[in-house]
Amino acid sequence: ILDGFPRTLPQFKALEKYLRQHKKEIDGAFYLDIPHELAIERLSNRLNCTNCHRIYNVTTNPPQVTGICDTCGKALTIRVDDQPQDTIRQRLKNFDLQTKPVIKELERKKLLIHVDATRKPSEILTDVLKNYSVSP
Repeated sequence: ILDGFPRTLPQFKALEKYLRQHKKEIDGAFYLDIPHELAIERLSNRLNCTNCHRIYNVTTNPPQVTGICDTCGKALTIRVDDQPQDTIRQRLKNFDLQTKPVIKELERKKLLIHVDATRKPSEILTDVLKNYSVSP
């Protein structure tokens, strides 16, 4: 399972070449589809533990004690690339320019599974697991 890679068409082509050399192929890819504005909202509310790296969300998955990790008790922070919203908007613009062509290529090859990521995390996970299978 690869997360966040490949992000560009050259990376995708290099991955395909590598896999061919090792007699492997891409089985499929999930596209967690979410409108930019909802992504901005979620990312703007994300918190990370400075110690154990557990992720929280102020609105959908808050810590029991504000600013403190439930797991290890260390401070929670906002990632630099999750603030301000202009930074997130630039990341999304880069996604549209660089990664959307990879998504289109995966669609063309009938390898892409669209998942509605506007729902609760548990619903998204159920959808992914329903569509995920491991071949021997």
